[in-house]
Parts: sequence; structure tokens; C-alpha cells
Amino acid sequence: PAVAGAFVSAFGRTQAALPLAAFQLLGGALTSVVVYAWATRVADRAWACVAALLTLALPALNYAGLAMTESLTLTASTIALFAIARAAEQPSWLLQAVMCGTVILAVQLRLQALSLIPTAVVAIAAMALLEGKVDRLRSLLPSLTILLAWMGVWMMTARETIGAPLGAYSAADDLGFDLLVTLRFAAFHLVDLAVMTVVLPL
Repeated sequence: PAVAGAFVSAFGRTQAALPLAAFQLLGGALTSVVVYAWATRVADRAWACVAALLTLALPALNYAGLAMTESLTLTASTIALFAIARAAEQPSWLLQAVMCGTVILAVQLRLQALSLIPTAVVAIAAMALLEGKVDRLRSLLPSLTILLAWMGVWMMTARETIGAPLGAYSAADDLGFDLLVTLRFAAFHLVDLAVMTVVLPL
């Protein structure tokens, strides 16, 4: 809303659509730059280019022409995930600050990005345990604690102001979930992920 509102204020309600769409398209396309920079750390430049091109085919970019947050959230979430990975590799104070800032920015753009916080906790803990580097996890405890505390305060504030800790998504929690159905959909998503990251590049 803040991004769309800024363009409406600058160009007027009738003229804001085109510059807003261009801004969102450019912002969404920048995701490929982030993916390229990330991929070059684990693969050669040719495969990094493939990864960047596949990023431009993501459905979220289809919404760039609308006053929706999908395209910018894609960029912000990718930057946040890259920051989490870098902080896990090298837990300096600077990288931890970047991780916290990018995760919070992604959440401010779209509430669904709140899942980045438990993702960061689980990913960093798993990496530290698998590599046998518990000291790395200890070094990242301050930033992880800040993110978890911020998430808790955010949810409590939302509950006090609008009566729902997860905003519009609180209805999903009220419905309840069948464990087997949830696991089946999780398996579907894993297959989709494998197709996009393994099968298509090959």
C-alpha cells in the first residue's frame, strides 16, 4: 500500500498505473540479479545465468502490472534469503544486521514473508548441527533472538489492534488442517521445487 500510495500521490490516481507497473516490473526483474550473484557462489557463470533466466519466468512477475505486492515481495524475499545464507556462512555483525533488516523489510511488504523468520532459525540451526559448528549458531543467537522477538511483538500488536495475530491469514489457522492432506501438499511443493531447480536446468 505504501508503494502504490506513493505513486498515486506523485502522479495522481489516473496516471499512476503505468509508472507503478514499470517500477514493480523493474523491481521484480532485479530478483534475477540477486539469484545470479547467489548462484555464482556455488556454480559457474553459465549455470548462474540459467538460474537468473529461470527466475524471470516465475509467476509472481505476472502481477507487476497490478497494484499488488507479489513482484516486489519476490525480490525482497530473495534478498532476505540470500542474506540469511550469507549470515549462516559468516556470522559477522554486519551480515547479521543485513539479515535482520532484509527479513523485516520483506515482512513489511507482505505478511506471508513472516515465514522467513522460522525458516532462518531452522536453516541456521540445521547447518550448524550438520557441520558440527555449534559456535556459529551461538554467534547468530543475537540476531535470531531479535527476529523472533520482533515477530512476537508484531503478532501481539496485530492481535491487539485488529484482533488477529496473522491479519487476514488468521482465518487459515481457525479452519484447522488434516495432517495427511498437509503432508501431501508439502510433497507436491517439493516435487515442484525439484522440477524447477534440478530437472529444468538439466
